[in-house]
Amino acid sequence: MGRPIHSLSILTVTLTLTSLTLVSPPSQAASFTNGSFEFGPEPGDFITLTTGSTAIPGWLVLGDSIDYGSYGSGWQASDGTRSLDLSGQGPGRIQQSFDTILGATYQVLFDLAGNPAGDPVEKLLRVAASGSTSQDYSFDTTGKTLTAMGWQTTAYNFTATSPSTTLLFTSLTNSPFGPALDNVRVSTGGGTPVTPVTPVPTPALLPGLIGMGVAAWRRRQAEARAAGE
Repeated sequence: MGRPIHSLSILTVTLTLTSLTLVSPPSQAASFTNGSFEFGPEPGDFITLTTGSTAIPGWLVLGDSIDYGSYGSGWQASDGTRSLDLSGQGPGRIQQSFDTILGATYQVLFDLAGNPAGDPVEKLLRVAASGSTSQDYSFDTTGKTLTAMGWQTTAYNFTATSPSTTLLFTSLTNSPFGPALDNVRVSTGGGTPVTPVTPVPTPALLPGLIGMGVAAWRRRQAEARAAGE
């Protein structure tokens, strides 16, 4: 891919026992989630995800493949530490389905840049919502670097044609160096954000989190007994 390799990034996640939910409430089951791609496998520098991958919670990878990168690679994210190159080995796309209100208008804001490590200079991206007209965008990487990507906030509007809408981001760049995407957020036409859902922690994290919660509970009990003496 021609990208510089730097030290691996370390993702620090702080969770409390009170926020731990094994099953999301049904009313939130299809809410828009993980727009900055911060939840997902530890990419180190970057990893390539091929079609059919659901490794990034909330998103399905289609097309050829995408690259999932972190700031540890020297690749500057727009929000947080992680972002996407929508052309992995070739043009890929991602999609997410979420609840919408039939006939309501929505605005999708997202941060767009391009992988400056290779040609073409102009990166092309298509955004579409199911039942609505797609829109194409371009980003010129002239003068941009991996540490100064030049992220630009861009908008796409659609009207929901069903109670569930699928949002798609597709690379139109036939190269391993494609359009970069980060910080996707969705709001209604009135500017009200669509409430995101925090992805459920993986089972591997549960024993440690429960242990932390029990320790905190015991500490509070001890403090209460001491105060009553």
